[in-house]
Amino acid sequence: MSNSGDGAPAAGADGKPEEKRQSNILQKVANPFENAAPWTSYEYLKAFILLPTLFPIRLLVCLLTLILQAIVARITVIGAPMINDRGCIRHEKEFGVWRTFVRTPMVLTNRLLLWSLGFWSINIVDRRKKPKTKANILVVAPHMNLTDPFVLSWALRSIPSGVGMAETLQMPVMSHTLVAAQTIFVDRKNPESKQACKEAIAFRADPGNWKGAPVMIFPEGTVTNGKTLIQFKLGPFAPGQPVQPVVVQYPARHFNFTWVGRNSSMGMNILRMMLQFTNFCTVTFLEPYVPSAEERDNSMLFASNVRAFMAKDLGIGTTEHTYDDTWFSWEATKGNVSSDFELGQVKELYNMDLGGLKVLLKRFKDFDQTGSGTLSIREFEAALRLNEDGRTEASIQRFFSFFDTDGTGQISYREFVQGLALLSGKCSVESQAMLAFLAFDMEGTGRAQVEALKNALDNSVASGADVSPGEEILESSSVEGKTELSFEEFTTLVNKKPLILQRALELAKQRVGITFEEASAQAVEEKHKKNSKLKKDD
Repeated sequence: MSNSGDGAPAAGADGKPEEKRQSNILQKVANPFENAAPWTSYEYLKAFILLPTLFPIRLLVCLLTLILQAIVARITVIGAPMINDRGCIRHEKEFGVWRTFVRTPMVLTNRLLLWSLGFWSINIVDRRKKPKTKANILVVAPHMNLTDPFVLSWALRSIPSGVGMAETLQMPVMSHTLVAAQTIFVDRKNPESKQACKEAIAFRADPGNWKGAPVMIFPEGTVTNGKTLIQFKLGPFAPGQPVQPVVVQYPARHFNFTWVGRNSSMGMNILRMMLQFTNFCTVTFLEPYVPSAEERDNSMLFASNVRAFMAKDLGIGTTEHTYDDTWFSWEATKGNVSSDFELGQVKELYNMDLGGLKVLLKRFKDFDQTGSGTLSIREFEAALRLNEDGRTEASIQRFFSFFDTDGTGQISYREFVQGLALLSGKCSVESQAMLAFLAFDMEGTGRAQVEALKNALDNSVASGADVSPGEEILESSSVEGKTELSFEEFTTLVNKKPLILQRALELAKQRVGITFEEASAQAVEEKHKKNSKLKKDD
């Protein structure tokens, strides 16, 4: 069968009309936030063996090490208060020699924590021509697990500083460690805090200003499954200073412990890591990346080139997923819905933001009665109430196939969004005409029924006329008493009478119950209500 989205439905080898599908507009890409992390028989066997043996020892070591690390961290920062600069909380100056010495045991406690999580050994590869050459900014990717900072600490044999969320200051134990590492804390909801933290990073990036530990930054800004590098944030590249690329890999044959998808629960992630016989990690220091004059003037180019440099070493590709994709993927995963496209492309094509896509996701989940994450032909039929039209099974099948652009027999959320684009006038007129044609092909023969056209037009025009409005419109369009129309004839008719296309799309909108415009408006309203509630609570 042809997968072309536009054109007349030609007859197949069996004489039946060939099914047509809407063109794939949204590019299908691998979801970097997906991790099934199944409990296989082998995983259960490991849990059965380790729970009564090695696990209690690992847990005890972990707890005692955390307590020891918190004590060392608290001693380190005695008499070293942080400043709050427009919501950016940080130490203004690097620690002196004695504080750096006092916190040295934290390197060992970090290694003990890694041992308790199953890391018997950590492979460190240094590809720098001059290993002693240092940059004040470490860009680390991919960011896959909460163990990444501990792994980097052991690889460096020191405690790097970093950038963290201000909320982590409220976390027991963890907050002490982060403060002792001279972390820059940003309030992500505060634009002034973001700007102040950018300035702080720029200050520390300059070796003339900052002689302390390098700033460790995960430029992806979120955790992924490590199978691709998503879009890099510009923070570490904006200063235009050299950066030290570091790539982290966690080879795993059975359990993928990347902290995303079905493995996004922190407690369960830690538990399952402790229930592995051994976990593996490789840290590779690449050659420091010194920006060109063009890259210093263009941080986006700088970030893109460094990402490509790191991806090449890892042997993986890149995507343009952003932080918003993380949140959408989280919402989608809760309903088994696959997030196999980039939000940036949706915004570019349809001017649809994260809020609007979440509203559409709710509607999609309503249609997905079985919770499978896709729509079957029966769920599609019920959603559009196609059984109310007196359609044949062949007509329903052809209508369904038009939206099933991948030909899988299921409609994914991506295909659902593409279908709604038709109803919002975001696609070609040819695609809209094909949808309208299928709407009036009640028999599934590859020909539109004139009677269905007439009834639809009658319902769209105010009643009270002596002559049927639909009949009058069709007669004036030289249909000449035909009972059926080919796609070519239908297209000619639509060009003469746009009301026919308009009516077909209106019917579809009524059935689906929402359009892009309505979804965006609803998202804005929900955001306004949420902000009003927050202000009221404050």
